[in-house]
Amino acid sequence: MSKRLFVVVVLIAVSASAATVSVKVNPDGTFTPAVVTISSGDTVEWTFSSRTDSIIPASSPSCSAIKPYSPTDPNDVTGPMPLAASGIFALSPIQGGYVVEPAKSMCSSGQPPQATVGSEMLCRGGAAALQATMDATWQDPSLTGVFIRLLWKDVQIAPGTADSSFDFTALDREIDKAVKNGKVYSLGFRAADDGTPS
Repeated sequence: MSKRLFVVVVLIAVSASAATVSVKVNPDGTFTPAVVTISSGDTVEWTFSSRTDSIIPASSPSCSAIKPYSPTDPNDVTGPMPLAASGIFALSPIQGGYVVEPAKSMCSSGQPPQATVGSEMLCRGGAAALQATMDATWQDPSLTGVFIRLLWKDVQIAPGTADSSFDFTALDREIDKAVKNGKVYSLGFRAADDGTPS
């Protein structure tokens, strides 16, 4: 069960001088003070009781809906509210993916198999399967979805913002498979270490 607690901030348009108003988030989720009156030009300073506390702008005092994120709103300090489905999510490979082939001495890529189980073997997919999730993972009914991980340098292949600067092949392929198999997906780009473009 979750509870929604909120502080009511009343904005008054006229102010003699700007002030700083402090609001403390208590461990039980209440605020001190519970109601704050501020004037145009005032600053609200928040003190959190835990690093997991955050400020989520709401469209009305009833908090019936989350206010859409607006990058032009200087008061929108949290960014989009992350909402996600619960369940079990597989991690996609960050480098070259794998494919399942019928068991034999060598994979179709000419490399030895990574593993052989019964009549099937696991083979590295090579460039064609860059950051590819195996079809068996997408088709697994016990998985809710896949966390698609890509390297920034593999998507932005050249400097600039022109279409030719980007390669969405792997991203398109993974999203298409998610949609085809009715899976939820989450997306992340690795931008450190070997993920940053040169």
